[in-house]
Amino acid sequence: MKEYRRAKIDDSKQRNNTKNLNTDAYSSIESRNDYYGWVNAQLKDKGIQWFGAADIVTGMDGVGAADEMNLLFLKDATEDYLKAGNKFLFEQNIKNAKQLLENGKLTGSFVNAEGKTIKFDGLTGVDLDYALVEFEQSKIQSFMDDYQKKNPGVDMNKTYEYINASMNLDLANKNVKAVMEEYFNVYRGQKSFDFRNYQDRVKLGKKKIEILHGINSNSAP
Repeated sequence: MKEYRRAKIDDSKQRNNTKNLNTDAYSSIESRNDYYGWVNAQLKDKGIQWFGAADIVTGMDGVGAADEMNLLFLKDATEDYLKAGNKFLFEQNIKNAKQLLENGKLTGSFVNAEGKTIKFDGLTGVDLDYALVEFEQSKIQSFMDDYQKKNPGVDMNKTYEYINASMNLDLANKNVKAVMEEYFNVYRGQKSFDFRNYQDRVKLGKKKIEILHGINSNSAP
């Protein structure tokens, strides 16, 4: 499977697209992957790693496989689901990117998938990254419910089976595989990863953040 060749980034265009929330400029997973990588480069010095995690997740060894030949490990219905989810999430994430690039911080709050209010105000570094993980996973939860209603003919159980299985493939991202091995290892008596489970997705997201921050996961929440 080929890797994305990161396109040459036009900094002024990216900033203008962000300012105007021009999501139409990003019509593929690959172009959104490039954008996440660009935002990550702008924010890394501020101790924010979430967009780096988004860059990884949307690469060719992740969600980006839905855009390309993937050796048939993703079925058409799963590819359609991942493409729709990627587009939906990008429309949410570019708003956070705009705030962070313009102000260096996020304000406001959101209610997560479990009904808990999480405030962005005052959060920095890994704490902000953790909140962004919960923000996105809460958006995914609502997307999942909406997608099923709009696509009643799709066997969502099969779709989630394929997504779950893809996490442990040799082709999967090394950071994802590391989290799977450590926290969702059935051979150690642990539960298997279930994409439908909000807390499973949050744990996966936060542990990837810890890897990027160089945090010892055993001492982190």
